[in-house]
Amino acid sequence: MVAPRLVRQSHPKYTPEGLRAKIEGVVELRVVVGADGTVRDAQVTRSLDTAHGLDQQAIAAAREWVFSPATLNGKAVPMTVVLQMEFRVH
Repeated sequence: MVAPRLVRQSHPKYTPEGLRAKIEGVVELRVVVGADGTVRDAQVTRSLDTAHGLDQQAIAAAREWVFSPATLNGKAVPMTVVLQMEFRVH
């Protein structure tokens, strides 16, 4: 099996509330990369913030990522991968 390879990524955006609270850290997600290379399912496995919407922003960003799909015997197949979305106040 050949793992999916990232082609395009999107960074998560702060919510106004999250930015005011200066919340920093990482949201860890388990996602399914479909046979077409798009993110099919995303679940938070390590939360950073539920009160200010940052976990949801991480999921929204992950859904914009595009991969070359995983392959098995030359055929594109879905595969679960772990993504980390970082929030840093600049």
